[in-house]
Amino acid sequence: MKRFLRFLIIIPEIFFLTRLNAQCSGALTVNVTGSGTGSGITTASAGRNQNSFMGNFTMASTTVASGETGTWTIVGTTSTTTPTIADIHSPTTTVNGIENLKSATLRWTIMNGTCTSTSDVVLSTDFALPIELMQFTVQKQKQSVVLNWVTASEKDNKLFIVERSTTGNFFSEIGEMKGAGNTFTEHKYQFIDETPVIGINYYRLRAVDFSGQTTFSNIISVEFFAKKEVIIFPNPVSDILNIKITTETEGKVSFEVINLSGQIFTRSSSSLKAGSNLLSLSVSNLPASTYFIRFEGGLDVAPIKFVKN
Repeated sequence: MKRFLRFLIIIPEIFFLTRLNAQCSGALTVNVTGSGTGSGITTASAGRNQNSFMGNFTMASTTVASGETGTWTIVGTTSTTTPTIADIHSPTTTVNGIENLKSATLRWTIMNGTCTSTSDVVLSTDFALPIELMQFTVQKQKQSVVLNWVTASEKDNKLFIVERSTTGNFFSEIGEMKGAGNTFTEHKYQFIDETPVIGINYYRLRAVDFSGQTTFSNIISVEFFAKKEVIIFPNPVSDILNIKITTETEGKVSFEVINLSGQIFTRSSSSLKAGSNLLSLSVSNLPASTYFIRFEGGLDVAPIKFVKN
């Protein structure tokens, strides 16, 4: 009789343990979608998930059954910053903040008081950009433009195509440089544009990988002026004569107004900046006649004739 009672006590204990470890219906699979570049969907089973995306992931588990609750937890990460889960109880949620070349293990746990089921997914990030451009500069060098750029890393980079535009919208190829392929060390490049145009020159880099895909750099510009140019207007003039001087370098210019006999009527000087300068000269007191403006101070241009009404 005592042995029979003992047997009755043991049986319920075994039944309880079996139900506690039973799988709930909502934790059989977990899907992972990487947001950003390189997106895709990988069906995840416990411990077998290696997903290489952007570091921000959309998690999508099987929907929980009636009476069950699901919870996302981070059970491990190599990221120095702690990843965040938008909604730990939603079957579909997002995980953000996993650093590049790091990983995190996410666990989806289903419970209803009588059963517990888990499914793990490992999120690994490797979102190296095709080109990590540290520096891109242009500099005028006499009548040429020197382009310098530095990369911190390159991924499958076949070559750089240097492009130039006069509008900032439509670019044309003016040369190319061989890329470094795959590298995580700093590389320096230099290209010289021997034939820049007068006006604004816009430059950009087009990186081409071995599959033919392209990425563009930011756009930078430099302005070239006519070496020395002087324009006067209006001509004939009655009151104010405008003098537009374009020069490559800053400096000081002196000029004088003379008549056909070489007689000097007025002298003046002004400081010039590199680029375009607009000066104004009052000629209202000059007698009606034909005159010349003669320039000095490094502005090597011929005297310019104007008529005073």
